[in-house]
Amino acid sequence: MRFFKITLNESMQTSPRILGSFGVIDKKAMNTASYKNINQRTVFNIESNKHTIFTGIITRPWFLMSEELFEISKRYDPSLANRQIILIDRENKVTKLYYMPILQEGENLPSNKAIFKLKNISEPIVRLDLAESILRRECRGIKLLPFEEEV
Repeated sequence: MRFFKITLNESMQTSPRILGSFGVIDKKAMNTASYKNINQRTVFNIESNKHTIFTGIITRPWFLMSEELFEISKRYDPSLANRQIILIDRENKVTKLYYMPILQEGENLPSNKAIFKLKNISEPIVRLDLAESILRRECRGIKLLPFEEEV
C-alpha cells in the first residue's frame, strides 16, 4: 500500500495565523490516550488579513483540518477522534471551523488507519485512497509527498 506525507504547500503565505495559542492546548495531550483532557471546542483569533486563504490544513501550532477535509477523512476512518477549533478574524468578520484530528501514533504503519502519525516524522501520513480523495476535492494549500517506510 502507498502512503503520503500531508503538509501545507509553502506557497500559501496567507494561510491563517493563530494568535494566543501558546500553552492553551498541550501537545502532549494530543494522542488517543489523553485527548479527552482537551476542550471539545476552543476558539482562537487569527491575524487579520483581508487576503487570508483558509487552506485545507493548518500546520502551526498544531495540525488542523478544514471541515471539508475532516469529513473526507472520517469516511475512510470513522473512529477518527477530534477537537473543534474555531478561528475568528474579527476585523474581517470571518469565522471558520477547523478540526484537530487525534491521530494514532506509532513506530510502524498501521493497517487500519487512513491518517496517522509516525514517531520521528513531523507530518501526518495518509493512505493512498484518502490521498486520492483529497486530490479530487481540490482542497486548497495541501501538498502530498510520497512516503516510503524505511526497512
